[in-house]
Amino acid sequence: MSERRARTESRVTGGLPLAGIRIADLSRVVAGPYGGYILARMGAEVIRVEDYDPVDSTRDFGPFSDEQRDLNRAGYFASLNAGKKSLSVHFSDPAQAAIARDVIVTCDAVIENFPAGGLERFGLGYETLSQANPALVMASISGFGRDGEMRSYRAYMNTVAAFAGLTSTNGYEGGPPKPVGATFSDFATGMAVALATATAVRSARVSGQGQHIDVSMAETTLSLMGEPLMDYFVRGRVAGR
Repeated sequence: MSERRARTESRVTGGLPLAGIRIADLSRVVAGPYGGYILARMGAEVIRVEDYDPVDSTRDFGPFSDEQRDLNRAGYFASLNAGKKSLSVHFSDPAQAAIARDVIVTCDAVIENFPAGGLERFGLGYETLSQANPALVMASISGFGRDGEMRSYRAYMNTVAAFAGLTSTNGYEGGPPKPVGATFSDFATGMAVALATATAVRSARVSGQGQHIDVSMAETTLSLMGEPLMDYFVRGRVAGR
């Protein structure tokens, strides 16, 4: 093997910053899968553990490879899950949920966006998993956080952006608020999930103690609105379109 080829293979296999880290991705649609995708691109081994009844809705989003509409040919799904390994189970089947558990507890971290209490129903809640792996990190994504009166609210498309006030600053002067892109908050949240997970895994490798991260899409979106928020709190002005 040439020296140049050896250097190239080293960069691909072991030279990436998260090489040697294993992530279980139990999330669906955009925010979680995108966070897992970023981690995979940074060198982590990401295993997508997917409930196939129902399947992830993005498996039905085109364009489709060779123009053949198929769950395994969806371009949108592939763009969010490239570089990951895959495992499909029925979480509602205790035997298959046990298989998922066996995979998860070998990981450094798990990403999930089940409704509040969803994983706990299958024996896959953080408290249960951390007993088997005390260093495990879990990043739980929700629209409005895991605590409070809005913890059970679902978040799709522009729901979060509108709640956070982002859409109220977008559009033509004198006109109505305008969407900022159907999945803007999802991609911003995915980036936050990736960075928070990587940071927590680093901490766990030093301390031996994992943690459960509460990732709110609304809070992530609000973090992108520094200027309008400061203008309001300091000067009392409401940002317009």
